[in-house]
Amino acid sequence: MRIPASSAFWQSAPGSSVAAAISDFAAKFNERKSGKEFLYLNYARCRSVLTNDKCSYWHFRWDANSDIKMEALTNYMKTRPNIKTLFDQPKTTRSVRRCARRRARCSAPSAPTSRSWGDELHPLLKITDFAPYVAKIKASGADSVITGNWGQDFALLLKAAADAGLQVDWYTY
Repeated sequence: MRIPASSAFWQSAPGSSVAAAISDFAAKFNERKSGKEFLYLNYARCRSVLTNDKCSYWHFRWDANSDIKMEALTNYMKTRPNIKTLFDQPKTTRSVRRCARRRARCSAPSAPTSRSWGDELHPLLKITDFAPYVAKIKASGADSVITGNWGQDFALLLKAAADAGLQVDWYTY
């Protein structure tokens, strides 16, 4: 089946919440406007709810969702015997935090002997000083950090860690 360019929608706005709204809109619009349907082509919004609970025939994503990415990361971490203590750095979404915890618990046989969980969520691209988060990581004594941060937030987190002299292994996707 050939899809005319005018029948596809590419999202470039930030956030999976926007992607969910567009996916819902596509389903409702296409139900009402038979013969004028369009596909929502999602290339980057990776929240798993978009292809699980809110799965839609009119939504297509070719990037792996956050659960798949976290599973791949924690499967790799299972093979790392140098991870003794793991700190789960605060995330921007509850789903990434929940998945990281679930996967890290299942990471035997070489599971970390202890874990410190950073339980705070922070707003995406709104934090400019990650020093308080780095202080908590440092105080935990963790040798490894897992985080779902990306882009500017990840860059600022690493900068704050360098400024504080924090020497840990970082795991992220």
